[in-house]
Amino acid sequence: MKNAMLYTNEGVFTWDFFQKLSLAITVYCLGIVNWILALRSVKLSIAYPLTSLNYVGILFGSYYFFNEVITLTRIVGVITIFLGVLLVVNPIKKLKFR
Repeated sequence: MKNAMLYTNEGVFTWDFFQKLSLAITVYCLGIVNWILALRSVKLSIAYPLTSLNYVGILFGSYYFFNEVITLTRIVGVITIFLGVLLVVNPIKKLKFR
């Protein structure tokens, strides 16, 4: 979606813009379908924290596709998120709260 909006100098209603935006929306919709299918077999308490791994993909994707700078602060933040997800998905001690 960002790629479609970056190059709107010629106008928002160009054929090229609609193609890029349609592709972005299609990929987004496929992600929603995958999320729904995943919830059929994975506990929500595990699946939902896994969605924060998007931050890792977005960090590297923004660097690769949009030449955004990856700072040490961002790397530490993403590593912290990743470690937090590991703790949620694979807890050291299984405590049951009822």
